[in-house]
Amino acid sequence: MAKAISILLIASLVFTPISGFAQDPSALSDAQRELLGKLLTEARNAYDARDYPASIQRLEEAYAIFPEPNMLYRIAEMYEELQEVDRAIELYEKYRTERPEAPNSAVVQTRIERLRAKQEAERPKTARLTVDSIPQGAQVFLEKRRGTTPLEFEVPPGAYEIKLTKFGYEEATRSVEVKAGELRTFEFAMVEREVEVAPLPPPPEPSIGPWILGGVGLASGVTSVFFWVLAFDRQSQIDAWDADRNASGRPSNYDQVLDQELTYRNVGWATAGIGAASLIGAGIWFWLDSDSEPDEPQIGLRLNLEQERTQLELRVVF
Repeated sequence: MAKAISILLIASLVFTPISGFAQDPSALSDAQRELLGKLLTEARNAYDARDYPASIQRLEEAYAIFPEPNMLYRIAEMYEELQEVDRAIELYEKYRTERPEAPNSAVVQTRIERLRAKQEAERPKTARLTVDSIPQGAQVFLEKRRGTTPLEFEVPPGAYEIKLTKFGYEEATRSVEVKAGELRTFEFAMVEREVEVAPLPPPPEPSIGPWILGGVGLASGVTSVFFWVLAFDRQSQIDAWDADRNASGRPSNYDQVLDQELTYRNVGWATAGIGAASLIGAGIWFWLDSDSEPDEPQIGLRLNLEQERTQLELRVVF
């Protein structure tokens, strides 16, 4: 009994208990009581030195030997001093459970409420999302937020849909749900979209226009020669008549032949001009047709529709 009293005295010296022990240490063996006294003494010394971790360790060892609720209260106080709020609340709650009629129950309840308020105030209110893609540089859409990968968002807790777009790649989406305080990374492997490459339609059949125009030119040339021959013939007659004018005078159809010569000559020049112009035009037409035919051309067309943006790429290879 004397040893039990000595243990109580040690406890009172170390922690100034609220109203003594709630348990009776008389059931402990002599060795246990001796060890308990040693642990409580070391706990007191560490507490006085403000070495709270060491004091907590000794009290926890003592509690394992002798589960006295007052020790829980003192341990909770030291965890509170160490700003370990979660652990302090846990031990205050355990103390109330093991000693529901404790005289300091109201004080303990006030401490628990204060610590929970502090815990709530310090709790993160948002989550952080990191969005990346392979390859990087994709457009990211998250509600009204947007940017380019790699990108970090700070968002309230909740459910979201992340959408990524990149020119030449399939659109990627993912539904996610995040909690306050979380730091999560989402990586998207973008799938490349196939680009359709199709040959140009076959070139049109060669135009017969140059041939027709060339034919007109040749016909006009032949016609001009014909009329020049007629004009030369009429001119020869006129020259002969003019040379023989003093002998026999001019024939009655002299003026008519003169008019014919002039007409044939003018028609010859006109048809010659038409022929030359037609042949030149036909040559130019032939040249343009041959120059406009590409050598095995290829054309590629790629269309990408994104939110509030349309991209069109046209590729022609010669």
